[in-house]
Parts: sequence; C-alpha cells; structure tokens
Amino acid sequence: MTNTAYSLNGDDILKIMQGMYRQGMGSAKLAQVHHILRSNVTEKIEDGTLERIDKILLGIEGKEQTLANEVRDWVLSSSGVFLSSQVVKELSLSSRSDIKNVSKILERMAKPRGIIDKHGDKRGCYRLRETNLEEINFMGSDDTPLNILWPFYLESFYDVYPKTIAVVAGEPDSGKTAFLFRFCELNMESHQIVYFNSEQGKHELKNRLKKFEETPLEKWQTKIKWYERSTNFHDVINPDAINVIDFLELHDDFFLIAKLLKQIHNKLRKGIAVIALQKDPGKSYGKGGIGGLELPRLYLTLNKCLDHNTLKIEKCKNWHLKDLNPNRMEGNFKLVQGHKFVYLTPGILDKPEPRAPKKAKPYRDFLKED
Repeated sequence: MTNTAYSLNGDDILKIMQGMYRQGMGSAKLAQVHHILRSNVTEKIEDGTLERIDKILLGIEGKEQTLANEVRDWVLSSSGVFLSSQVVKELSLSSRSDIKNVSKILERMAKPRGIIDKHGDKRGCYRLRETNLEEINFMGSDDTPLNILWPFYLESFYDVYPKTIAVVAGEPDSGKTAFLFRFCELNMESHQIVYFNSEQGKHELKNRLKKFEETPLEKWQTKIKWYERSTNFHDVINPDAINVIDFLELHDDFFLIAKLLKQIHNKLRKGIAVIALQKDPGKSYGKGGIGGLELPRLYLTLNKCLDHNTLKIEKCKNWHLKDLNPNRMEGNFKLVQGHKFVYLTPGILDKPEPRAPKKAKPYRDFLKED
C-alpha cells in the first residue's frame, strides 16, 4: 500500500470549511477536520484567509453572510443617495463589529461589478446604480400635437405634446396667475384640469374668478379640480391631465428648481404641467436661473414695466410653423381688472393673420422672361 501526500493551501482549506459549515457540521467536528487539513498545508496561509477560517470555527461566518443579505435587500429597496449610517439605523444594528461589517459589505458592493457607486466626497455615501432601461418605440406613437389653447394665441407658434412642461416665470404683479386662469378658461371644456394653488385662500380665489364675466363660478368649480398645495407636487399630479401649478415655491437653494421640474416631468404620461415661477425684477429668468430652462419645452417670462407689462418667449422647442422661429419674441400688454389682457403691440400678442398661399407663376410669364 502506497501513501499519497496531499498538498493543500489556505484557499483549499477555506473552501472545504465553508462547504462543511453550509452543510450544518457542528463546531467540534469542524475543529477536528481543520486540525487534520492544516497538517497537510505546505505553504504559509495569508492573514485574510486565516481570519475567515477562524470566523467559521467561531460561528461568525454565517452571521456575516446573513448581515450581507440584509444589507443587500435594504440597498435594493432604496432609491437615490444613501449613507451607511442609514443602513445601520434601519437594520437596528448596535454592535461595533456589525457596524464595521456594514462598511465592508458596502465597499464590496461598490466594486466595478457591484450594484452601488460611491457618491460625492462624503465618506460612507453611496448611490444605487440605475441599470433598468425602457426602450422607446417611437414608430407606434401619435405625433399629433394636443389641442390646447393659450393666452396671447401662443398655439399659433407652439405645438404642445404629451409629457411636457411649460414654465411661466414672472415678476410680482406681472400677470402670472391671470395668465394661468385664462389658460384654464380656454381649455376647461375640452381637457381635464387640476389646479394646485399655493398662495390664495378660497375667498380670494373666488373673488378673482368672479371677474371672468363670461364664465360662471359654477363652471370654474365643476370643470376644474382645485387643491391647496405648496410642495412635493410630483407626489400628487395627475399623469394624464393638465396640471397647473401656481406656483413652484422655493425660498432658498434655488438650484434645486431643475430637480423639482425633473421630478414632475417623470410622473407625467399623457398629461402636461404648466408651472409658474417667481422672477426677481431685472432678472432674465425665474428662480433657478438658466438651469430651469433645460427641461421645459416652452418658457415664458412676464415683466412689469412702468405703464405696461411684457411677455417674452425665452424658449420654444416645438414650433407650430417650421419656418417661423418664436424664440425671443416679445410684446407689450396691459392687465385690466386683474384678468383682461389688452394688447399694445402687434405680433405674438395678436391673433396672427393666416398666411396667403404661394401662387405658382403662369407658364406665359416664363415665356415673356425669355
């Protein structure tokens, strides 16, 4: 009978011990097998491997694996940016070893083939990778613009499509709310409208709507859904209706305007959102600055002058007439009795005359030219 010498390394022992542990072998038996295996090791075992083997012998390995699964489940159920301290808190971990292990688990999950990324410069700050993609089938979409009317006959210059945002940024007393009320009046018979009001009480709202003599108060009440709201509009908008937000309120950190617009846009399906923003006198754009122009397909500014107001199209992406660029167009108007727009200059504020069709030159005229 010939004796065969077996040569093992640390990784071999670790794999054998892990397999036996998963099969439920008791600690005494594991220690006995470990003693036999170690006698066949021909090279030094690395410290990290030794530490993992010791954890198996002490019964810690299984606890860490359970913790890793709990951390992974928590991360997959999260969204956006999170801190390792949030994981510790929500999993109700208190021991120093568990807290330390959470950091190690998150670091492993942030490797190139992991599911999270480190975020920013703050230690222990991560972001769940968003790997889900939704394929766009544009061949099956209807590219007909929505039949929506606007104050100042803006539909003659701008085509609005589903899942879009329009912004009306105006100085105080420049006519923002009057613009939104007139927009609702023009569309209440043909579209479902939800109006989010953040600054007017119901008594003031009633008094303002009473000024629209051609539309009874009962129709304003029944044709439009009115809600008091000042924050988190993306939680409550109707994704398939016209959502009017009067106004998007932010008192500091105005750079967040772009993020708030994106949150609203993400919730839209077949509907649109028309959003009022405050604008400081003399400023070109509303709160949020030029960052607020990125997402809206239509961006209007209203300015108050000494004896009149002005409307300017700062951005228009979907031209109604392909050879007429409405960007930077502007006109003057007066706001009478808080709801009537009196046009002072022709152009975008007057109903445009239909263009005369081009006439073909008769054949005899070509002969005369010869």
